[in-house]
Amino acid sequence: MRSLSILAALSGTAALTAGTALAGGLDEPVQEPVIQQAAPVVAPIDWTGGYVGLQFGALNSNLDNDVGIFDDEYSFGTNTEGGQVGIYGGYNWQTGGPWVYGVEGEYNWVDADDDASVTVTTLTGGEIDGTAEAQIDATGAIRGRVGYAVDRALFYAAAGAAYIDYEVSADVGNRSDSDSADNWGWTAGFGVEYAFSDNWSGRIDYRYSEFDGDDGSFYEGSSDGDYDLDLDTSELRVGVAYRF
Repeated sequence: MRSLSILAALSGTAALTAGTALAGGLDEPVQEPVIQQAAPVVAPIDWTGGYVGLQFGALNSNLDNDVGIFDDEYSFGTNTEGGQVGIYGGYNWQTGGPWVYGVEGEYNWVDADDDASVTVTTLTGGEIDGTAEAQIDATGAIRGRVGYAVDRALFYAAAGAAYIDYEVSADVGNRSDSDSADNWGWTAGFGVEYAFSDNWSGRIDYRYSEFDGDDGSFYEGSSDGDYDLDLDTSELRVGVAYRF
C-alpha cells in the first residue's frame, strides 16, 4: 500500500511538470518594439538680411527712332538682342510672417545690337539708301521688392527705376555719325528665389523697363540729323547669391 502511494505521488509530479512545460512552449515570443526613424524636417528660412549675387541672362529691346535728314522725317525700329552678365545686391526684412520686404540694386554689362535699312528722300526728290544701328552697353535698376515665402521658396514682385546706356548711329549716303546716351525710366518684374542653405540662394528674375529715350543730332552743327528715341527692354536672368 505504501508503494502505491509513493508511485501515485511521483506520477502526479511528473504530469504537473509536463503540463507546465507544454504550456510554456505554446506562449508567443515577446516582440521587441520597432523604432522608425522620423523624416528630417527642413526648417523654414528667415529671409531677413543682406545679400550679394552674380547673374547671367538675355536682353531683348524695341527701339523706335524718329529721324529728320534732308528735311525728311522717317522712322525705323530695331529689335536689339544679346546677352548680359551682372551683379546685384540688397536687403530683406521678414517680420515673423510669410511676407518679405526688400530693396535691391543691380548693374549689368550688355552685348546687344541690331541694325535697320533706311531710305531717305533728298532735297531734290531723289532717294538715298542707308543703315541705322543701335547698341546697348549696360542696364541697371534700383527696385523695391515684396515677396511671399513658402518653406524655402520666395515668390516676389519688384518695381522701381531703371537705367540704360546705349549708342545709336546712322550711315546715309556719304554722311555717317554716332551718338551715345544714358537714360532713366521705370521698371517692373517678378521672380522666384530658393534658399539652398542658410547662406546660399538661387533665383530666376524677369524685368521689363521703359525709357523716354534721348534726342539730339547725328551731325554736329546740322539740324538735318535730328533724332528722337523711345525704347523698352525685357531682361530674363538666373542668379546665385550669398546671404549674410
